[in-house]
Amino acid sequence: MKRLRYLFLCIILSICYSPAVLASDYTDSSTTIEILDDESYIETTIETVSSINLFAATSTKSGKKTSVHKGSSGEIYWSVTVNGNFSYNGSSSKCTSSTISTTCPSKLWKLSNKSSSKSGATATASVVAKRYTNVPTTKTIKRSVSLTCSKTGKLY
Repeated sequence: MKRLRYLFLCIILSICYSPAVLASDYTDSSTTIEILDDESYIETTIETVSSINLFAATSTKSGKKTSVHKGSSGEIYWSVTVNGNFSYNGSSSKCTSSTISTTCPSKLWKLSNKSSSKSGATATASVVAKRYTNVPTTKTIKRSVSLTCSKTGKLY
């Protein structure tokens, strides 16, 4: 009977402490707002998805940083997002991939020169946004969005 209890206890403990159980994902986000001279604003949000595995020498983290240009009443003109994947181990970090995505729901704005890159522990996406109206002046906004991973896994 003691053997059966011991075997049962060993099975339960091995299930509870398996790597699949200890590996988990969680999401975190933060937002900042930059007000422009024409009372429109750019809202920038960082979303982080963390993967923790207590048995791995390095951890991975993926996240995205999005800048959304909005009018004074909240209508969305355009957005640019950098998606980055990172690895870190407490003494160093590295960007393993960087991609860009954009949206442009406003008919007055057009996006061009879209690009993404990675360097060291940073993922970057760049875009040029131009507003076209009936008046001869156009407005041009060059926007770069960078997402960096610290050696401890904090995205900023």
